[in-house]
Amino acid sequence: MKGFTLIELLVVVLIIGILSAVALPQYQVAVEKSRYIQLISSVEAMAKAQELYFLANGSYSFFFNELDFELPAHCLINEYEFGGVASCPRYSIDLFQGQNKNILGVNNSIWLGGELRYIRWLEHSDKPSVRECGASTELARRVCRSLGGTNETVSGDWYSYVLP
Repeated sequence: MKGFTLIELLVVVLIIGILSAVALPQYQVAVEKSRYIQLISSVEAMAKAQELYFLANGSYSFFFNELDFELPAHCLINEYEFGGVASCPRYSIDLFQGQNKNILGVNNSIWLGGELRYIRWLEHSDKPSVRECGASTELARRVCRSLGGTNETVSGDWYSYVLP
């Protein structure tokens, strides 16, 4: 009767373990990157709507209902006296940042304490059309760098990268 020896089985298990150890971090970055791309897409569409609003009114809007923009159906909009926040299952978009002439998108790990932030500066701001990736964990930093993030700056526990 022929079969595999214990040594052969251990070698196979060892090889599988090594491959898993190498592949898992890249898989995590790929998953977070795909979620982050959804956030970027929504924030960019919001930025275009804000620029159209600015052309018509001479200022940026603090409220979603004033913009020619429709969030996905599964997002909830909360509008307050000084602006609005859209909460979607995987991310949130904050128009309070409009006072700074930018739009803030955050992954929903923990609302404003999220691991990844996407800041899109509007045309009539101090940083016209600048896109920034903010990260608070090593995994999030790897996502920012994988998107071409450069010019790393550190502020407390946050790392910011300028995106192309």
